[in-house]
Amino acid sequence: MRDDLLGSEIEPFEVTIEVPLNQYFLEATGEDQAFYLEGKAAPPTCLFGPARPGYPDPLAFMGTSFDKAVMGSAAYEIERPPLVGETLVCRGRVSDVKVKETPKGTMTFATLEATFTDASGAAVVTERLTFIERP
Repeated sequence: MRDDLLGSEIEPFEVTIEVPLNQYFLEATGEDQAFYLEGKAAPPTCLFGPARPGYPDPLAFMGTSFDKAVMGSAAYEIERPPLVGETLVCRGRVSDVKVKETPKGTMTFATLEATFTDASGAAVVTERLTFIERP
C-alpha cells in the first residue's frame, strides 16, 4: 500500500436489498429475530464485504493483496436497518493511513470507510475496514 492513499475514493455503487439474497443471508447466519424474518428489514451486516456485487476489492484498490496484507479490524455504525427492496448507494474513501517502521521494514495501516446512504442521502450504515500491509 502507498501512504499517499489518504482521501482516495472508490467508485460509488448501488446495493439493492433483494428478497432472495436477504433470505439466503438470514438462513446462512441463523438469524431468528422476528423483525428480520418478517421480510421488511435486513440485518445491516448483509451489506458488507467484497462478496457484494459492485464492492471493489479493497486490497487491490489500495495497491496490495492478501499475500502481503491482512485485515486488522472492522467497525460499523448502524443508523437503522436497511429495508428489503431498498437501494442504497455506497461511497467509500481511504479515511486514514499510518506508516510504522519496524525492524523488518515498513508496515502500512490503511482504513477504508464506506457509507451506505438511502434515496434521501441519509446514512444508513457506515463500515470501516482497516488493513495492515506487512513488510
